[in-house]
This record gives sequence, structure tokens and C-alpha cells, in this order.
Amino acid sequence: MSPILSNLFMHGAGQGLHAELQNFVRAGIPPLEVLRIATQHSASAVGAGDLLGTLEAGKLADIVLLDEDPLEDIANALAIWRIVAGGKVFAEPQPTATAEEGVDPELQP
Repeated sequence: MSPILSNLFMHGAGQGLHAELQNFVRAGIPPLEVLRIATQHSASAVGAGDLLGTLEAGKLADIVLLDEDPLEDIANALAIWRIVAGGKVFAEPQPTATAEEGVDPELQP
């Protein structure tokens, strides 16, 4: 059986990724495993598992810091507090939607 993968490394983060994460949870996959699918599993699938996908010494990492716990509700992955990318901290990210707004209904299958 093929592993379930996210399109994160194909298309990047955005509303489509968040809709995909929410759909995985609706399909019965626990939020922690959904986050692993979007990070660790996807990095490995594109051959970048040695450099990306987990927070470990010697790996590259952009980090999203959240105001809410995505393990309680995967939509909380939209509650972005800070982003660390390329070694710089972005204090006021402009997400495509807030956790309260959720994902654009038109992106839902």
C-alpha cells in the first residue's frame, strides 16, 4: 500500500494545504499523523528526508509557531503567531485565512 502524502513539497503551504490537512482529519487520520504526513513523510517522498521534514540538528527548517494547538483542531494550524524562515523571524505573518475563518469552502471537495 502506498503511503499517504501531502502536496506540501509540490505546491507549498497555503489554503490548499490547509484544506488537505483538514480533509485527512475528516477521513479519520489523527492530527499528529496528519502533521507527520505534511512534513516528515512528504520530505522523504521527494528524497529530501535527510535535510527536511523534522526538527533535528543538522537539518534545514522553516518553523511556524502557532497560537493554538493543531492537535486539538487541525484548523488551528492557521492560527499563526510567528514564522521563522531562512533564519529570519517574521512577527506579523499574513495567512490566507484565520483559524476562525477556516478554509475557503470552495476549496473543500
